[in-house]
Amino acid sequence: MILNVGGVIETNSWRDLPDAILLAWQAGQESGNSIADIITGKVNPSGKIATTFPLKYEDVPSATNFPGKELQSDQASNQIPKVNPEPVRSPVITYEEGIYVGYRYYSTFKVKPSYEFGYGLSYTNFTYGNLKLSSAKFSDKIVVTVT
Repeated sequence: MILNVGGVIETNSWRDLPDAILLAWQAGQESGNSIADIITGKVNPSGKIATTFPLKYEDVPSATNFPGKELQSDQASNQIPKVNPEPVRSPVITYEEGIYVGYRYYSTFKVKPSYEFGYGLSYTNFTYGNLKLSSAKFSDKIVVTVT
């Protein structure tokens, strides 16, 4: 599953269905090439997410005040410059979270996320084997060989 999203979404209800989730964000003009490079194994998808994905929408700190309250047309017309003579209805959103946004909210209030800030996996497992040194000394220091 490839997610081409601009923000967090609810993933908990379906995240176990695909074999993998690639969070591409909105990579722009080169997104197709970069996704192809990851899927074909040319590069390792090793990024970490810079935000927190909720278990459910109600876990998002702004869930109680978004999408806002709709103003009556007479209130809206006083706050928005008139570009068009028709009555305007504009939502007003009050952000009440203060500093408790993103990972701060989830950490402070012990809200379990679907994917936490910094989460990220790699398809690659790194192993080392059959290592050999060309010399028993390195910069005048003795090298201890462990087998």
